[in-house]
Amino acid sequence: MAETSRVRKNSVGSGMEGKKADRDAAQQKTFTKWVNTQLKRSKYEPVDDILTCWKTGWKLAQLTVALYGVKMRKLKKVSKLKLKPHYMDNISVAMEMLEKDAEVKTNFLKGEHLWEGDKMMMLGMVWAIILDHAIKGIKFEEDGSSATAKQGLLLWVQKQTKGYRDVDPPGVKNFHTSWKDGMALCALIHKFDPSLVDYDSLDKKNAKENCEKAIKIAEEKLDIPAYVEAADLYDTPKPDEKVVMTYVAEFFHKFGSLGEKQAALRRVNQFIQFQRNIWKLQTDYNKRAQDLLQWADSKIKSF
Repeated sequence: MAETSRVRKNSVGSGMEGKKADRDAAQQKTFTKWVNTQLKRSKYEPVDDILTCWKTGWKLAQLTVALYGVKMRKLKKVSKLKLKPHYMDNISVAMEMLEKDAEVKTNFLKGEHLWEGDKMMMLGMVWAIILDHAIKGIKFEEDGSSATAKQGLLLWVQKQTKGYRDVDPPGVKNFHTSWKDGMALCALIHKFDPSLVDYDSLDKKNAKENCEKAIKIAEEKLDIPAYVEAADLYDTPKPDEKVVMTYVAEFFHKFGSLGEKQAALRRVNQFIQFQRNIWKLQTDYNKRAQDLLQWADSKIKSF
């Protein structure tokens, strides 16, 4: 019995380690794509590995400038970095740019973590930057109440996908299992441009095809970077929440302002319709008043 118990514990432990490894791999892949997108937008060279690229301090400094527009501080040239203290000086400067100049909270990050390429801390640092730059400022108001960040992003998605077959009901509940069949992504695209997706032809059972279609259309037609691969969604029991949020936030930034414009247009149209109704009522009143005067005149003459 004791041996059986040990085997079960080892099996459970191996399963958990396997899931963590898959989660880390998915985050590393998505975060690398996100970082490179930001660097390229500011004409900086992309990176190959977000675990080791921070060692010289330069990439962190460049990413901070690209995202927040802070002034580049003075760092030693890479060719001058010979000893660990030289590297650590650059890392220290880059961290000050991120934490003090850009005011990004990095959750106990230390220079040694960047020097060593600590996987957990590097993924945590990049997530902190993504959260601060792409997600933290998201606000969505509904029925007079407001929400921010994760909840706000979820509320926005729920509003855009409301009433879409196989999405609502039951509604988008989270940033993992609700995205496995690709229907929510297709619904988002269809909401803002119905010509891009034949939503009626979709089948939630074709998760692979739905995910691939949505990601391809978003990249080619909407200029939304493919931070995820279809397999990151459909081919896992539970997609990684941070990976999905990083990707879905791009849809919000792409469509959020459009949604605000549409809402403003609806308000204008409602006001115009209101004015038309007032004008119609006034016209009807004037006509009835004129008819009444004519009737009164005719009665007076008859008497």
